[in-house]
Amino acid sequence: MPVLCKRRYVCTSCRKRFTEPCSFLPFCHRRTRRLAFYIVSLLRQTFSVKQIAELTGVSVQTVCRLQDTISYPTPDRLPQTLSIDEFKGNSLTGKYQYSPVDPKQHRILDLLPDRTQSHLAVYGRSIPKKERLNLKFFVCDMWPSYTELAQTFFPSAKIIIDKYHIFRQVT
Repeated sequence: MPVLCKRRYVCTSCRKRFTEPCSFLPFCHRRTRRLAFYIVSLLRQTFSVKQIAELTGVSVQTVCRLQDTISYPTPDRLPQTLSIDEFKGNSLTGKYQYSPVDPKQHRILDLLPDRTQSHLAVYGRSIPKKERLNLKFFVCDMWPSYTELAQTFFPSAKIIIDKYHIFRQVT
């Protein structure tokens, strides 16, 4: 891995020390913007954090810190179909995190810290009522909080239980 040695200077009048500026290196950073953007582009693909760290020559913690800086804007319109499920995450509030997804466009709409009724209600209230009433299908598993969320905030939507949980119950 190439190493950049920045030259240090001393001001003759005030004796203040400073380093030469580099346009490609942010102030007080040790990695370039280009490397950071490359790591973020790899995060969008199907690489694990460990694989990305090995490919780019940085630590796993550096990749995780860059991943934490990524944010996506919430969509301005709710899709006609909303699918929700939980996944095992690393949130401090709970073992499982909640993810509403647009199943037709294959995109994650938001991530919530846990699947408790209070967080689900806050998320449901955050969507404008006009958007909530336009929802046609609500896809979820058999978790009772999800069906209650659908009945409360999306009354005109048909509740669909995902096929994985139906097959699991049948077998």
